[in-house]
Amino acid sequence: MHQRRVDNDSYIFKHALVRDAAYESVNQTSIRLLHSVVAQTLNSYKSEDYTLRATHHEKALEYTDATVLWKLAAEKSTQLADINSAIQHYTCALNTLTQCTGSYENKLTEILIRNALALHLATTLGYANSSITPHIDRSRALCSELNNPPELYSAFWSIALIQVVKAEHIEGLNTIQQLLEMAKQQNSAALEIAALHLKGGIEWAKGDLLLADKTFTQALALYNYDEHHEYFKSYPFPFDCAISSLPIHAGVSWLMGDYERSDQQRIKADRLTELDDVPAYQVHVYARHAYIGVISRRLDLAEYYAEKVLSLSEKHGFALWLSIGNVIKGWLMCLDHNVSEGLPLVRSGLDAYLLTDSIGHVAWLRTMYGECLLLAEDTQEALEQLDIAINIANEKLDTFYLPEAYRLKSMLCTTESARKEQLQSAKEVAELQGALGYINKYLK
Repeated sequence: MHQRRVDNDSYIFKHALVRDAAYESVNQTSIRLLHSVVAQTLNSYKSEDYTLRATHHEKALEYTDATVLWKLAAEKSTQLADINSAIQHYTCALNTLTQCTGSYENKLTEILIRNALALHLATTLGYANSSITPHIDRSRALCSELNNPPELYSAFWSIALIQVVKAEHIEGLNTIQQLLEMAKQQNSAALEIAALHLKGGIEWAKGDLLLADKTFTQALALYNYDEHHEYFKSYPFPFDCAISSLPIHAGVSWLMGDYERSDQQRIKADRLTELDDVPAYQVHVYARHAYIGVISRRLDLAEYYAEKVLSLSEKHGFALWLSIGNVIKGWLMCLDHNVSEGLPLVRSGLDAYLLTDSIGHVAWLRTMYGECLLLAEDTQEALEQLDIAINIANEKLDTFYLPEAYRLKSMLCTTESARKEQLQSAKEVAELQGALGYINKYLK
């Protein structure tokens, strides 16, 4: 274990347990001092191994320095699209921060760390997963304690995002109004774009297509790729809020009947998304494009983008997008007369989506499930799923796919009068939404 050299001694441990025993036998004060010396040496060389530096500072009980470096390690992992490592590093940063004093600066840092951690957990587990709630609640409490300074925009944006995914539209719009005021105070077009992205998303989900069209047009008019794209990448957002607005706007355009503009927006979103390799950005865009393929029945588009969603999700652990990708893939298989394999895939995808605690999109996914059951000739369960979808859509005001649920339900009616009643409901909802494109495609 001891090896003599000409210049000095060195120690080689043949077994990790022996090494650990030797380490534990050293006086703890000396160990902390040695870790501090190593940390300072690494700092003097400006080592970019933030994890190593943070570890030595933490073992030296220098928690403030450790927190800073764990946070840097997390940000570096984020830039490398290594979301799981980023989650680990942000968790370490949070652990060391709890050992520090409760100063204003540390509370501000805690909000920023919890916000970033929540968004990464959202990317992997789903935007409404229960593990995110404690971070959002703590951030909300600290924001209130610090009198909601404008610098905490990102925390409010995370709160609004969770409200959107949970279909808490009234609460979400109230939070978004605060975001718009913060953006105005900071005279920031990027922050305004981020708030408008969420606002347009709520309006689209509610079926307010004219409002959504106006909001997304406003957001995209503010956007300058060279100026804002890097800003969104460095700020703790899970995607470029303008580029991610494009595919939702493309869906709005299709529903409104502007099919050409929808294609242009989809192609532009693809082009901008592929300029750099950020998986979390790409999966968000491709999933929205797959939706366009579904609602327009352009099955080649739906299949192309669903495969992209599945590939990225399987590689990077995006649970929410993986579940949606599986529902779309199974739906496509059912339409291709492969119900025996497609229906179980849809069912498992829906179950996985529900595990993320998300409410938004549930009505859409259940409607697709209902259609697959219809193709499987399981009319009773198909009717049950479509009724559930319709009830959720009306209760949560998540109505963007509601006309399709009514249209599919009409196919299950046993009398002509009942069938016409469901088709009339589909048409009335679509007209209220301004979905002339949908009406022209399916209801004439």
